[in-house]
Amino acid sequence: NNKANIFEDIMDIYFMNIIEHLDNPENVLSTLNKKLQVGSKLFIQVPNVDSLSRRIASMMGILETTDKISEFEWNCGHRNNYSFDSMDNLIRKSGFKIITSFGRGLKTLSSAQLDQAQELGLIEEAYIEALFELDQILPSLAGSICYVAEKS
Repeated sequence: NNKANIFEDIMDIYFMNIIEHLDNPENVLSTLNKKLQVGSKLFIQVPNVDSLSRRIASMMGILETTDKISEFEWNCGHRNNYSFDSMDNLIRKSGFKIITSFGRGLKTLSSAQLDQAQELGLIEEAYIEALFELDQILPSLAGSICYVAEKS
């Protein structure tokens, strides 16, 4: 067999807004963990089910609950929603060691609403920058949760 093993070297794998689209993410991550070399890193970013914008939408009745996948999300291919706790569990159950996690992109509105407000001149760039600074203070409310994990 002359096929090269693409997993023979230490490598970094990036799942940026992908995991929420997988039907069986634990199986995918567990398989990766078995194939990767020790020291390989996994970078994951997913939408945060506990984000401020989802909490506001839930309180307004736009979302039934923050963890319910909306029709829009389903049509975009989302099959799972994640919190810090559920992502911690998924990564650990898949055999990876978590190096760090953090929130990114605090949002008061959905991405579409923020884009529209910015196009209309209702929101300045400084407002968006302030939201990104606040995510360091309030990571649990950020729009995305991010993880760096390692095969050990």
